[in-house]
Amino acid sequence: MKNDILNLIHLHELDQEISILNDKLRILPREINNLDASVQKFIEEINSKKNLIEKVQETRRKLEIEIDILNDKKNKYKEQIKSIKTNKEYTALLQEINIQDNAIRAVEDEIIEKMEIIENLQGEINEIQAQFDHEKEIIQAQKNELLKEKEHIEYTLAQKKQQRKETKDLLPVPLLQRYLNIARFRNGSAMAEVRDEICLSCNVRLRPQLWEDLKRMEDLLMCESCHKLLYVKDN
Repeated sequence: MKNDILNLIHLHELDQEISILNDKLRILPREINNLDASVQKFIEEINSKKNLIEKVQETRRKLEIEIDILNDKKNKYKEQIKSIKTNKEYTALLQEINIQDNAIRAVEDEIIEKMEIIENLQGEINEIQAQFDHEKEIIQAQKNELLKEKEHIEYTLAQKKQQRKETKDLLPVPLLQRYLNIARFRNGSAMAEVRDEICLSCNVRLRPQLWEDLKRMEDLLMCESCHKLLYVKDN
């Protein structure tokens, strides 16, 4: 019976290790995705600024067309001045030319404002790009480490599962079934280690007689509190 109990303890420990490894495998993809999201955030921020620049440039191009239209009007008025015959007409045309000049200056001010916006946005892009160039190397290094860790965990997990199969095959079917049934109702953990006469699963002290019986390892004993199978390491 002692060998069966030792094999059962080994199976329990393998199950706990496998559970921990599976938990890590579930977490790793999320961590990798978070790193990818950090890279994507930089890219989206840069693209957003570039889109803004394109919109401002489009507005600037429209303003430049507007200046061309205003200059055409102004030049037509200048041509008309050559053929006028009265001071009243001359004054009226000068006023129109002056109106066009004022309109041109206003549009030119808008163009300068748009150019400043573009310059500022480009400066922001350069700063983000510089930060991205620095951060992406760190992010990629972290991602490589996580991928390496994932590969190592998968390899270790495969080994542990093989060891579990070999250990499970050593156990009598009734004993194995008892273990599996308890694990099913105890969140995957069928056994509890006892240390200094205390069950480490529920922190309840064992009765003296139960403690003595447990140390002899002549039979599988159950905790009277949490109802898990008890064992003592290095007994």
